[in-house]
Amino acid sequence: MIGIAFGQSYSGQSFGAVVASSNTNHISAYFQWGDLEPTEGTYNWTALDALVAQAAIADVDVLVGVKTQNSWGVAYPAIQGGSMPNDLDTYYDFVYEMVLRTDGAVKYWTRDWEAHGSSEDYWSGTLAEYAQIQAQFYAAVKAADPTATVILGGHTGVFTGEGVPVDDETMTTVITNCGDYCDAIDVRLYRDFYSIGDRLDWFQALTDKPIYCTESGGPTPQDFPIQFSATRAILGGDDLVELWQDALDNFDILPEQMQMFLSPASDALVAKRNRIEGRDIVCRTILALEAGIQVIWWWNLQSTTFALGQHPIFGNLRLTDSSLTPLTPYPYYQAMASCLSTATAIERVAGTNSEVYLYKITRPSDIVYVIWERRDLWDGEDLPDTTYRFASTGRQVNCVS
Repeated sequence: MIGIAFGQSYSGQSFGAVVASSNTNHISAYFQWGDLEPTEGTYNWTALDALVAQAAIADVDVLVGVKTQNSWGVAYPAIQGGSMPNDLDTYYDFVYEMVLRTDGAVKYWTRDWEAHGSSEDYWSGTLAEYAQIQAQFYAAVKAADPTATVILGGHTGVFTGEGVPVDDETMTTVITNCGDYCDAIDVRLYRDFYSIGDRLDWFQALTDKPIYCTESGGPTPQDFPIQFSATRAILGGDDLVELWQDALDNFDILPEQMQMFLSPASDALVAKRNRIEGRDIVCRTILALEAGIQVIWWWNLQSTTFALGQHPIFGNLRLTDSSLTPLTPYPYYQAMASCLSTATAIERVAGTNSEVYLYKITRPSDIVYVIWERRDLWDGEDLPDTTYRFASTGRQVNCVS
């Protein structure tokens, strides 16, 4: 039901203990084809074996994602994103051997996520080629492990002001063409968590496949649209590194809502961002599960370090540092997972105040209530407490904040 994504790429790190103590029940990790088959016909399963071993220590289910990228057998070997294999039989053999190697220990498989992405980090090829590879991928996975679940690589979950996904025509084509070659689809859920239900409605109208969320998290700069727009007016260019450097150079004139994502932020701003993330972890997860998400993975356990430091978004969302030592957001996730990891039902309880979100969480041995009030992400914590009463049949109540 809930999980943690390891991060950009996995190379054998010993995450078992820290993931076990997080109370989650899923982990995900990502590879490129070339990581596991560095030269044609020569496999290197070291990292994949380590992933399976660490997941066993943590006692969690596993999702593995693979980009169709290597240096020797694809249309565009010089980029980070996936592209058409030179030989589909070779690709099939790789996927089959990869799945077979895990001997049923990996429950979920996916490939070449965010096919609508415009940069070289994502799919580079035609949509017909994408569907052709998906058919090979699905057949190979099912031949090696008929019980495995194949998840169609996800959409970012970013919607336009017109209420449709960014590049909706591409995603409609992908889902339509690949519908026979997947068991589920993936929708990634960043930004406004109160819009999750509406966003999922669009995808649920297009397909009856179960929906998973392999990436989620917040806050992001876009969650503060007024301040984000003002900042974009100050900064030039669209390249991430240029924007990042420009933001650092102009740090003193940025709104505090943007400053808190950058390394020079004051201790007070860092603490505020962490509190916002703590609330986000709870609210985003519950709203996604209520809307029908089967499993939701939080991005991320560990983040890649860049020349300018930790990524201003994902570096802040990470739950542990480079040595897998828990950071401030980790206990928030831990508490949420302790509450939700064994939930059998999540139901919003109707009340007189529509701004109060009260949920009844049914678990095998007890019932937990989670409650919050919808407030401004930035100023809301400074408002006075709200009194709210509801009826419960429980004879004993323990309150945790």
